[in-house]
Amino acid sequence: MDFSIFNGKVTGTVDYFVDKRDDIFMQRNQMPLTTGLADQTPMANVGKMKSVGWDGNIAFTQQIGQVSLQLRGNFTYQKTDVLDMDGAANELWYKMNKGFQLNQSRGFIALGLFKDQEDIDRSPSQASLANKTILPGDIKYKDLNGDGSINDGSRTTDDHGDLKKIGNSTPRYEYGFRLGADYKGFDVSVFFQGVGKREVWGAGFLAIPGYNSADGAMPQAIAGNFWKEDRTDAFYPRAWNLGAPGLGDSGYSYNMQKQSRYLLDMSYLRIKNITVGYTLPKDLLKKVWIQKARIYFALENFVTWDNLNGLPIDPEEVSGYSMFADNDAKDNYNSGRTGVGTPTFKSMSVGIQLNF
Repeated sequence: MDFSIFNGKVTGTVDYFVDKRDDIFMQRNQMPLTTGLADQTPMANVGKMKSVGWDGNIAFTQQIGQVSLQLRGNFTYQKTDVLDMDGAANELWYKMNKGFQLNQSRGFIALGLFKDQEDIDRSPSQASLANKTILPGDIKYKDLNGDGSINDGSRTTDDHGDLKKIGNSTPRYEYGFRLGADYKGFDVSVFFQGVGKREVWGAGFLAIPGYNSADGAMPQAIAGNFWKEDRTDAFYPRAWNLGAPGLGDSGYSYNMQKQSRYLLDMSYLRIKNITVGYTLPKDLLKKVWIQKARIYFALENFVTWDNLNGLPIDPEEVSGYSMFADNDAKDNYNSGRTGVGTPTFKSMSVGIQLNF
């Protein structure tokens, strides 16, 4: 739909789309063992997906005396469902894709932290997830299937215990808008960009407390907000052995099961650019044979609002895929660590634009 209203002061477009794709070229998930290709399956046209969404843009202009005002915005909403990704009929629920959204996570629902031993005693048993004694300050998971025990069942489609679909690393809502004004040669513009919904299960020391201390220092957002007896309202669980994953205190694997409490909310609003400029009067420029001269000052990426509770992670960061890595590391960019790649730089610039 294209529209123009208020004598052309407001214009825009809105599109609704349904995009169904078959025969997507991807690596097969399964091959008969008799082929000898079980560990290195070939590429084939086996993927099927369906995307549904909206996108559009709007522009507004208004002249008030000698002041010209402009507003331009755009938005996108998209949801992609996996219809098939060469999944086996008996594929385990925790790794299957059919029936899920693209890049959707699955995990447990966290109710908070155990306050004391009485809280532990009256809650469903968590023992099947931990080969250790549960203590106050550990995570309390929700018993979704009502069997009195927190577990992942047999991890099949029919029995996946207390696991649930949680989060999605693909942005659901993306938007941007630019505000501008001009007055007697002066101009100012501010460009905002944001994501309305994106949730990521992070990896690495910036996202998970106690993750392989050899990787680097623990962020203050974690170090200053972990549970202890005189700080029972903390966000992060009690401290445990800071060994590498799988080593030391097994509380690492228990407290950091993939779950809802520590999903990173990567929604944000960022001022990508602020520019202030002044264009010199043409009468002054004629004497030096210049058609236009503009002086400007600009800031890039200086202000960001996010929901990461102080973690030093750029919400615009995307855990990467490297086309230059070997086959075993293409999907393991930056060793899978969240937020340790090249950050979005802040910059300040001053310039002169001349047209002759």
